[in-house]
Amino acid sequence: EQYNLKPEDSEDQIDLIRGIEGVVVAAFFEELSDGTIRVSMRAKDDSVNVCEIAQLFGGGGHARAAGIRMDDRLSEARDKVLAAISKALPAEC
Repeated sequence: EQYNLKPEDSEDQIDLIRGIEGVVVAAFFEELSDGTIRVSMRAKDDSVNVCEIAQLFGGGGHARAAGIRMDDRLSEARDKVLAAISKALPAEC
């Protein structure tokens, strides 16, 4: 609210993160005005199915693009989702 940003103002950020060399899964965490945490995830290839990760937290989407809404604090949501992503990464990552 301080900067008058809307959720859609951050839509392209996830694709910028995914475009970084070496990134297998990109995750973008955003605290919405109602306190809900919105998590967007994108997979660079088929080695990780981000929809399966999102489903662990009640979210959904597609194999390469998925999202979650969480009622946790931002730090808790981040820790939970990043742990699930780490567990899902291929051994060579």
